[in-house]
Amino acid sequence: MAEGPSEPGSVVDGGASVSMEREQAQANFEEQNDEILALESILEQNVTLRSRHQEEEEDSRFAFKVAVPVDLPRRQLEVQLWLPGDSDVKEAEAAAVCSSSSSSRPEFNRSMSGRRWHASFNVSHLPPLTLDLTLPPTYPSHDPPCFVISCLWLDRTKLSTLCKQLDALWEESKGLPIIYTWVDWLQSSTIQFLGLDDYIILMPVSMRFDGAATPEEKQNFLSDPRVLSEQADPVQCLQEILRFNYAKEFEAFQRNTQECGICFDSKLGAEFFLMSECRHFFCQECVAGYCQIHVKDGTVHQISCPDEGCDGSLPPDVIRQVLGEEEYQRWESLLLQKTLDTMDDVVWCPRCNNVVIRDADQDSKLAQCGSCLFCFCTSCGDAWHQSRECRSVEDKLQDLTKQLLGDKAGEVLEGTEEEIIAAAKNVRDPKEFQRKAQLLSRLRAERLSKSTITKTTKRCPQCKTNIEKSEGCNKMTCSKCGTYFCWLCCKKINGYDHFGSKCVLFQVNVPPAVFNRVPEREVPEGMRRLQEALDRDPEAIHRVKNCPNCRQRNLKTGTNNHLKCWSCRANICYQCLTKITGPVTSHFIPPNPCKQHS
Repeated sequence: MAEGPSEPGSVVDGGASVSMEREQAQANFEEQNDEILALESILEQNVTLRSRHQEEEEDSRFAFKVAVPVDLPRRQLEVQLWLPGDSDVKEAEAAAVCSSSSSSRPEFNRSMSGRRWHASFNVSHLPPLTLDLTLPPTYPSHDPPCFVISCLWLDRTKLSTLCKQLDALWEESKGLPIIYTWVDWLQSSTIQFLGLDDYIILMPVSMRFDGAATPEEKQNFLSDPRVLSEQADPVQCLQEILRFNYAKEFEAFQRNTQECGICFDSKLGAEFFLMSECRHFFCQECVAGYCQIHVKDGTVHQISCPDEGCDGSLPPDVIRQVLGEEEYQRWESLLLQKTLDTMDDVVWCPRCNNVVIRDADQDSKLAQCGSCLFCFCTSCGDAWHQSRECRSVEDKLQDLTKQLLGDKAGEVLEGTEEEIIAAAKNVRDPKEFQRKAQLLSRLRAERLSKSTITKTTKRCPQCKTNIEKSEGCNKMTCSKCGTYFCWLCCKKINGYDHFGSKCVLFQVNVPPAVFNRVPEREVPEGMRRLQEALDRDPEAIHRVKNCPNCRQRNLKTGTNNHLKCWSCRANICYQCLTKITGPVTSHFIPPNPCKQHS
């Protein structure tokens, strides 16, 4: 009978124990749920929830990933890439080209010993660390979260060191939510804790030990199950780091206010185009106007980075965004035509005007059109005449006139086209007569065209294109290849230094008849805008200054003392009237007395 009451007592104690465990599990669940809500609120898109704990499912757990951005103690960090000496670095160079701009692209050099390839580059942002967390039912009351840490730019040894530090942080705060403490420490202290303030090194695992490590050291390197290193392929790491850094820099560029190098207006970076190659940037309105002018004038081959002296290309996707459908089709058509014109082995069929590839033996001057099958001479455009010399336009005109006029050819040869056709009696077939009349008209037009070209144009010393001059100075710009040359001596030049005693910049007393054969040109856009501004406000003449480089007049609008010459595109200071070289803003920084706004 004495043992009877003890059994119910033991049952009650067991029930209380189970009840306490359930209460503790419920408290843990509530703390876990609150902690995840707080993390999602603070870290936002850096938290990815994979599974959620359900009260009715005992085996369910909270599982989620946290991307931890790493703060750099300095503005930039050097990244070094080491590859074995027998590696093919072309793959790494190609990966760098696809993932970065030319200014930040690493170059590979062989080490002094010749045993490895070495490259280095600077970044402002590193890809984040990743914590893959699973919360056990006993967290945070008794046990820490289960986690796996991974990183693109850290090896297993350094990741294992971080794991031990996270364990130490848990021991200091045991029984309290720890995840945000871990994330905050990893973000702010990883670089300094691992001693990576100056640089980090990417290398294959095979190079890390280089045959000098003991089996025990290698085993320790691979032993920690909580470490997942993503540094197996250093070339892939290089590519991902460059891509991530460029994406973050572009995000920062779009968030901040930028000044356009063309109109000098300050706008949000999201309203700019940032050139990926040269890193120059201009507002969308200016880039649109720049492209539209070149497409309208047919100078599509000159569409490049608008910055003075920069040869960087303008990405096709940018051109597509700023041009309308018809303008974009014209750009594509003109670019194709200009590109084909620069190819030595490509000619145009004189019959159907299709593209034709020259014969491999260029001395034969033979080409056959794949569309109409016409075989022609690439020099004169006539049917191929093998070893015979090409006939001139004058010879063709004389032969055609004799066919039309017979013995009277000598009398009417230099008459008008109407006179020759009216006197033609030798051709009886109406269709043949019409064909020859059309040929006569074309040949006489060709003769006049060649005569005009010879008298009014000179050939570009670079691409040999005929360039005409209507007015202005003797510094010429080839409309096809953009080469600067002197109109008087036809030599390539770089600027205005060429003009002196032998070649003058402006010719005086030039007979008006020299330019009578060319059509009147439109007034340059910059000059027209200046004149319109002066017409609206005559007092604005006091804000007009001559460019120190090309002497063209420029008007100051607003308070900005930084002027961009509309003619030569030089950067000018309105206050001291000097040409600004280098970064524009550096000219207006003390001790220089000039102020950018006044």
